[in-house]
Amino acid sequence: MQYFRSVLYAYFLLFLVGCSTTKDKWVNRKYHETTAHYNAYFNGLEAFNDGVRTFEEKKKLNFEEILPLYNWPNEKEATVLFSKMDRALEKSAKVIKGHSMVFKGKQKNPYVVKAYLLIARSRFYKHEFIKTLEACAYIQDQFGNIEFAKEEVFWSKLLAAQTHIRMGNAFAAEPLLDDSYTKKLSKLRLHEAQKTYAYYYIKTGRFEEAQNWVSAAFETAPTKEQKVRLAYINAQLLAELGLGYESALAYEKVLELHPNNYDITFSAQIKRAENFDVFKEDIVIIEKELRKMLRDDKNISYRDQIYYVWGLKYLELEYFSEGESLLRRSISSSVNNNRQKGKSFLRLAGLEFDFREFVEAKELYDSALTVLPSDYPGLDTLEDRVSVLSELVFHYTEVKLQDSLQYLYTLSEE
Repeated sequence: MQYFRSVLYAYFLLFLVGCSTTKDKWVNRKYHETTAHYNAYFNGLEAFNDGVRTFEEKKKLNFEEILPLYNWPNEKEATVLFSKMDRALEKSAKVIKGHSMVFKGKQKNPYVVKAYLLIARSRFYKHEFIKTLEACAYIQDQFGNIEFAKEEVFWSKLLAAQTHIRMGNAFAAEPLLDDSYTKKLSKLRLHEAQKTYAYYYIKTGRFEEAQNWVSAAFETAPTKEQKVRLAYINAQLLAELGLGYESALAYEKVLELHPNNYDITFSAQIKRAENFDVFKEDIVIIEKELRKMLRDDKNISYRDQIYYVWGLKYLELEYFSEGESLLRRSISSSVNNNRQKGKSFLRLAGLEFDFREFVEAKELYDSALTVLPSDYPGLDTLEDRVSVLSELVFHYTEVKLQDSLQYLYTLSEE
C-alpha cells in the first residue's frame, strides 16, 4: 500500500512539472505575442499608415488620364515617405528579432509574420521593388503552410504581382494572380484581387478586360469612396473603348453616388457632357445642364472647361461659327488652368487650319505651345506642325506683300 502511494505521488509530481512547463510555454508565447503587438508592431504599423494617409491626402488627381486604381508614389514622390517607412521597417525588425518563436521549425508568433508583410509593404512604398519581392518570397516560402499566416501569404502574393506590374514584368504577375484568386476569398480579399487584375490589364493596354474587372471590383468595393473611384474609372475605360454613349451613362452613375470630392463631381459632369451623343439625343438636354453649371458659383474657375465642352458639341453638329465663339469664350474665361487654356487654343487652331486660315492657325498654335505643360501628349507633333506653318506663313506673307506692291505699281501716279 505504501509502495502504491509512493508511485502515485511520483506520477502526480511529474504531472505538475508537465503542467508547469506547458504553462510556462503558454505564458511565454502570450508575452511575446502581446509585446510584439502592442509595442513594436503597433508603432510600426501606425507610422506606415500615417505616411500613406498623408501622401494620399496631398495627391492631386489628373482627370485627363485614367485615374489610378491605387494612390502609390512614383520614385520621386517616394522620398517624402522615407522617414515613416524607415520607422515601420525599424519596428518590424524589432518584432522579428525580439519576439520570434520557432518550435519544430514553425513560427508560432503571428505578429512576426505580420512584421514581415509590413516590411514588404514599406519597401514597396519606398520604391525598393527588388527588396519587396524578396520579402514577399520569404513570407510565401517560410509561412505558406501555417494556418494563421494564410492571410499574410495571400497579401504577399498580391503585393508581389503588383510589384512585378510596376516593374514592367507583367508576365510574372499573371501566375501570382491566378494562384491567389479563388471563389473562397473573403469579400475584402476578393475585391483587392479584382482590382489588381484590373490594374494588370490597364497597364498592359487591354482595356476591355480591364473594364470587366473594374466593374466586378465596383460590386465588392467596401466603401463609398472606392465605389466612386471605380465607377469613374469604368466610365473612362468605356470612353477609351470608343463607347461614348455608354461612357456618358456611366458618368451619370458616378454622379448618382454623390461623391464627397467636388472635383470628381464636376469632372464627371464635364465628361458626361463630353461623351454626350448629339446624334442620339437632343443637344438641348446637355445645353440645359451646361447652363446650370455656368450659373453655379462653385464653377467660376471651371467655366473655361464648360465653354470648351459646349463648343465641341456644336462643332460635332458642324455649327462652326457657334463652336468657334464658345472656344474663344473658354480662352477668355480661363483663370488658372493653363492646360485647359492650351487645349482650347489647340482646338481653335485646328478649326482655323481645317478652313485653311493658316496665318490665324499658326498664331493660335503658338499660343497653345506657350501655355501647354511640357508633358502634354503629342507636343512633338504639334511643334513640327508649327514649324511647317511658320515657314508657310513667312512665304505667304512675302507673296501677299509682293502682290500688294506689284498691284500698287500698276496704278497710275494719281
